[in-house]
Amino acid sequence: HSSQTAFVNTGGPVTAKLLGIVVNLLYRQAQAQASGSSAKSQREKKAEGAEVSCADLFASDDNGALRSVLLFSSASHVLTRTHAMHAAFRLLQVQLGRQKGQQKGAGSEEQRQQEFTQMLGNQCALVNAAIREVRDAVSPRGDPDSKLADVGLRVLTLLASEFCLLEFLACTHDSTLKWIANLQNVIAGGKGRGVSSEGSPKERETLVTVALPMTRLCLMQAFSSKSGDAKSTGGFLPQFVSLIKEFFAKIGAEEYVREKEKCKGRSMLRGNVCLLIQRLAEAQEAAVEAEQKEKEKEGKADSAYHRLMRAIDLKPFLAPSIDAVRKELGDARKNAALAVGKLARIERYRQATRDLGGFIALHQAREVL
Repeated sequence: HSSQTAFVNTGGPVTAKLLGIVVNLLYRQAQAQASGSSAKSQREKKAEGAEVSCADLFASDDNGALRSVLLFSSASHVLTRTHAMHAAFRLLQVQLGRQKGQQKGAGSEEQRQQEFTQMLGNQCALVNAAIREVRDAVSPRGDPDSKLADVGLRVLTLLASEFCLLEFLACTHDSTLKWIANLQNVIAGGKGRGVSSEGSPKERETLVTVALPMTRLCLMQAFSSKSGDAKSTGGFLPQFVSLIKEFFAKIGAEEYVREKEKCKGRSMLRGNVCLLIQRLAEAQEAAVEAEQKEKEKEGKADSAYHRLMRAIDLKPFLAPSIDAVRKELGDARKNAALAVGKLARIERYRQATRDLGGFIALHQAREVL
């Protein structure tokens, strides 16, 4: 028993190979589901059926599978951690696809509550693991070109797109309520980033009191912070933004990207960072608009999450994003252009965008995108 525990904690080469097999099975499963009933020989269908059934055995319980994989995300063996993060990323995509395919209200209230609790735990573990890998990449001895940094960034991008990552990081009462509602909406078969009306105010309040300590503990571990940091800084969102700024600075394009390097290596990393910048700019623009609406309605309390979003300075993202518009190709350039465009929509960054030649770069990019 003790040797088995040591094996799991260490995560040696054998474990890495097994997790690699799981990742490959999940990719094959996703491809099989996408291709549908394409014409194939009987032998190919039989072989594919065996592979898909193996993956189904592992992934039919998405939350359980994700929880099992995440046990290896903190292994000391780098290859094990890499496969674990890849498997977690793929399982998150599979899970999201299945949830979107369900009918609203599928399953009993008890089942949905259990699934919510499992997804909450998995989201905490995913955020913790992904942030840790990005932090390691920007450390003095870190490698921003590592596969772990790449998949960690992709996990964060997917969570920001579909699972209200920014609200999760803010750790305010109203932001926690929002991402809980979003998670409930996903479980009920929605498309994510929506608002669920399920549950009474008292039930939702109970969920907040359960979720807030979990998220704070998760983020304290991810950022190696002290217990008072979340309250004194208004959550961990400012620390997350600082981390992404540092990572973007470390992977900046020094030369123009060549065709054969398009959307590969650091080019792909920069494109993914620009997706996060887009989400940050959208959230800040919404917070600015909310402030205008709140001024028009006397007596309405300002949202703590919106105050936090308005206080964050996204200007340091402008110069590297504009540089990426000039030097990148393909999707990475498109993502950079969208990031610059969304930052320029916010009045406080408009003059800086003009001074840095951002509008000229966008005009030139529009001709080739």
